[in-house]
Amino acid sequence: MEAYGTIFLGAMLAALAAVPLVSRIALTMRIVDKPGTRKVHSTAVPRIGGLAVMLAAGAVVLIVRHVNNEAGRVLLQMQPKLAAILIACVFICLVGLIDDIWTLRARFKLLGQIIAALGVCSFGIRIDMISLPGTFAMHLGWLSWPVTVFWIVGITNAVNLIDGLDGLAGGISAIACGILVVFAFYTEQVALAVLMLVMAGSLAGFLFFNFHPAGVFLGDCGSMFLGFFLATGAAASAPGYRQLGMALLI
Repeated sequence: MEAYGTIFLGAMLAALAAVPLVSRIALTMRIVDKPGTRKVHSTAVPRIGGLAVMLAAGAVVLIVRHVNNEAGRVLLQMQPKLAAILIACVFICLVGLIDDIWTLRARFKLLGQIIAALGVCSFGIRIDMISLPGTFAMHLGWLSWPVTVFWIVGITNAVNLIDGLDGLAGGISAIACGILVVFAFYTEQVALAVLMLVMAGSLAGFLFFNFHPAGVFLGDCGSMFLGFFLATGAAASAPGYRQLGMALLI
């Protein structure tokens, strides 16, 4: 348990260090959300804080991957899927970053999300089964592809859409991570516990700057990354086959 606490703390400290750096870059490059009649902030606020969350979480995951303990060995065993998740997360964060800087049409954002979802699906990260414990179980077969893509794109956009108030998207995502950590410990899923602890720690560090009055916003790069990470991390970590019943705990 001490190792898990270290993972959470390390991710939180990484985010606490990364957020001010990314904020300074955003202010220098004027990637900010300006005050307006429908906005509560009175000064320009950096709008790419999600980039700091991604950098902190990614760095800690890579460090844990090279540590010789249970968490490191489990991440090593799922290395191809882990690499697919990280690459897809970087891609989806870049799509959001482009939107934060230049504004993308919704259709292009959706296309980017579908491409990223198909990418992780091709590495075997799919919901193969819909089940309710002790009630029923249904294998999806080829339907696992569209179901998984719909699940990932749906969660990605759900988190993106709730990112409207200070600390809302980050706070809800942190709670979702906490629920999945408890579920992971209960079902002895080490990979799921590690991934969600990393994200929970990164969000804890970010929320220090994001609660009202926010000094930095997640931006589309952050909210899309969070939703995508939650969806794919949950789907990739279930043992044997991915169960929609587990994923719906989010």
